[in-house]
Amino acid sequence: MTDNNRALMLGDIPPVHQLIDKGLDTAKAKGLSLNEIARMCGMIKPNSKSASPIFSMLRRGTMRLPLDRVIAVADNLNIDRRLLLISQLRDSLQLTIVKTDSPSEKAEFERVWKAVSAILMYTHTESEALLVNAIREVEQELDQKIEPDEETIGQFKELLRDQYAL
Repeated sequence: MTDNNRALMLGDIPPVHQLIDKGLDTAKAKGLSLNEIARMCGMIKPNSKSASPIFSMLRRGTMRLPLDRVIAVADNLNIDRRLLLISQLRDSLQLTIVKTDSPSEKAEFERVWKAVSAILMYTHTESEALLVNAIREVEQELDQKIEPDEETIGQFKELLRDQYAL
């Protein structure tokens, strides 16, 4: 896997508003109200009666998700923290660089994002990235997080040892 391929994989991460929209739909399907979700995420002011405007703006992409709320929103909406952070960084960077729809601004954003993406992908080695991506693919297929217990992790380690033992 080349650096360019790793950088391009981040291009598949949806914008923040799409991640939040899907997360809100899932949370609401579990019977949570927008106000309950907002309280859990720390996004409702103590004297405020409604969170609807906040999440409506986040869903439409007319409000940026504050960086200090990324973890709470990700955890409470069952969104991968890393994906939400990367999406938030990309969206914020794009808004900072692209002020108009000029091709030069768009090209500058793509140039800068390619460099940032290459750095972000170095949180794993190439082989680790393949395993992480396999887990994420299965999570997406199953539409649920994989949270292996110690026995499953032990079995996985044994599988790797058997596979790569000389």
